[in-house]
Amino acid sequence: MQCAAPFTAVTCGRHHCRFCRGIFCRLCLKGRCLLPVKFCERNPQRVCDACYDRFDPLQNLLITSVSNATQTVKHDVMDWTCARGWLNFPIGLTMEHEIYKAANSLRSYTQVARINPEKSIPHAVLSGASGLAM
Repeated sequence: MQCAAPFTAVTCGRHHCRFCRGIFCRLCLKGRCLLPVKFCERNPQRVCDACYDRFDPLQNLLITSVSNATQTVKHDVMDWTCARGWLNFPIGLTMEHEIYKAANSLRSYTQVARINPEKSIPHAVLSGASGLAM
């Protein structure tokens, strides 16, 4: 254990740094940061203060190479032959699932608009829009 704090089950739990695997109290593990590719983690992980200082300068590089924002597409929402695109469950437990549902909803709407152009959203409305709520 790298931390000198006395550990108890209720008041001061133990946590381990995801990089150096040292065991620390929560006060010594305040930071979260992205880890290199070999860790196979796309979300920021809990790291000790020493490892945080080590990885903080690399975060911009890791954001462009490791983060969830740079994931490859698991499903092409424009693929008309895939049945999954037509089935959207009402509850999404992850941001990825919510984005997937939103993309499929928009795709379905644009397909209807191609069939019935009068049901499409006017360009004048969309040109000044900041977003689209469903």
